[in-house]
Amino acid sequence: MKRIICILLALTLAAALFTGCARTTPTVSPTDAGSQQTPDAAGATSTPDTQEPPKYLFAPGNYATDEKGWPTEGYAYDTPFCLTEETLSYWTVNWTPQILPAEGMDGIDFCIAEQEATGVNIEYIVVSSETRSENFSVLLAADDLPDLMNQADIFYPGTEIDAIEQGYFVNIYDYREYCPNYIYFIRSHMDEDKNLYDQCFLDNTHISKFLGLNNKGGLDATIIAVRADWLDKLGVNKDDLDTIDEYTAVAERMRTELGAAYPISLISDSLDSGSYLGCYDTYTTLSSTYINAFPSPHIENGKVVFYFSDDHAKAFVEQLSKWVAGGLITPNWLNNTDGEANVTGGVVGICSMPVSTLSYYSALTPDPDCRWEVLKKPSLYEGQVHHLGVNKGLCNGYGRTQISASCENIPLAVTWCDWRYSPEGSELSAWGVEGRLWEYDDTGRRVATEWAYNNPDGQIFGFLMCTYSSNFLAEHGLGDAAAPYSYPGGEMAIEHFSYWYQTAYDGAYEWPKGVTLTEEQTGLFIKYADLDTYICENILAFVSGIKPMSEWDSYIEGLKGMGLEEAEAIYQEAYDAYLLRAEERDF
Repeated sequence: MKRIICILLALTLAAALFTGCARTTPTVSPTDAGSQQTPDAAGATSTPDTQEPPKYLFAPGNYATDEKGWPTEGYAYDTPFCLTEETLSYWTVNWTPQILPAEGMDGIDFCIAEQEATGVNIEYIVVSSETRSENFSVLLAADDLPDLMNQADIFYPGTEIDAIEQGYFVNIYDYREYCPNYIYFIRSHMDEDKNLYDQCFLDNTHISKFLGLNNKGGLDATIIAVRADWLDKLGVNKDDLDTIDEYTAVAERMRTELGAAYPISLISDSLDSGSYLGCYDTYTTLSSTYINAFPSPHIENGKVVFYFSDDHAKAFVEQLSKWVAGGLITPNWLNNTDGEANVTGGVVGICSMPVSTLSYYSALTPDPDCRWEVLKKPSLYEGQVHHLGVNKGLCNGYGRTQISASCENIPLAVTWCDWRYSPEGSELSAWGVEGRLWEYDDTGRRVATEWAYNNPDGQIFGFLMCTYSSNFLAEHGLGDAAAPYSYPGGEMAIEHFSYWYQTAYDGAYEWPKGVTLTEEQTGLFIKYADLDTYICENILAFVSGIKPMSEWDSYIEGLKGMGLEEAEAIYQEAYDAYLLRAEERDF
């Protein structure tokens, strides 16, 4: 079953990994990029007899735009779009170099197919994950950045705006006519994902990277699962479990009638790290050793509110303290090292788990009747419209590619990146070459090959995908939500996500990811860092029962005495400035 949890392992590894002077560089402007085909009256491309044959089949002039020049449709490239056999250098990483052939990336069928389709030769510079930071620093100091770079912003000693203004990264905004598919995806999905624009644009005139995007959001989260066989014994239909009170009632019955010692397992030292309890309309993840959550602001009626500082947070903390005090959560929840043992040992009946592991834990449990199934995301009351806590973003959070400002053919580099968002390019980058990772079954559905799913060398499916298709942990492109779930039984995982996300959601309290503090604001905010320590110590004490909830008002007064309102005012100023920028968008 280890292959069933491959995607979880891959994402965990990626999360663990993510922990200049000004100059001028020669660039190729859009008009200097070589000959370009011209459309005839019918929209077909032609080359006048008096002109040389085209060197590139670039996109500008061949797709519909609005009055401001933004694309109103996607673009299918004529391939190969590079007719000059040019080479772009590509700085990247592979977390399983042991599976690469002797030729390195040049021996991977996906890479070969991509180069043949685009006409662009790629010179891969594959750096180990352990040495990327040092290697990038050397390249930067030598003013020798490769044409294309994965996740270079992680290692650049400054902001992405700095990298553009100091002549290291290309401002893709200046070449936006060469990336119609990337821009059109952003435009056509902004209503679906409120943060998409701000993740792709640094501001209204700067784009520093091509991001790893998904064609569907909400398939990369863990869910709340329940022992459905226990519900059968209790005569409870899981479809009737909608609210926190109903969750609580069934958990109490699991303990008293079925002997589940501590039936709820949803929290840790970071509390609700998966936002399972977003129904409280406050951010529910606390800072811990591995998570820096402070200040986790949200917006309520236009006002900035920091986490664990209002009545929403009080209601959330009070519920957790009741679960702990009532014996529904194990007393050692802060340092619980027996999580899996409790899940498989009949101790727990409601817990969080990756959706792909439901069958894994069902089979691992000694009870032959064990059947873990997904629950609906809980609400406070039936019909509640949630304002926070539903993560269905279209950005995968990992993959991204920057272009060096010293690249000699920036329009070609931009086009090569954009091709991965086109119909042909996205299919190849998301799935790889037919017969390697996937094949068609008798019904015409794509399924993992035996080699990919039961790899003879013991490699897990997720890491094979990162080599034999686009490396979603580092690279840009448009992924297919179905690809990571093409393993046997994976189609059920997608159905489980649909069941979990039945919640009515409007995201009204969401904090825009485009809000940034100025250097001056950052300097002012630093002196309020102790607020987080105070919050963490008190919240954990409330949940554990060390401190009674009757002292909540005193806790809030302590926050104010330490400068909570002054700290929130700094973020309010940044948020208000963001709103002004948002109004100026011509997108």
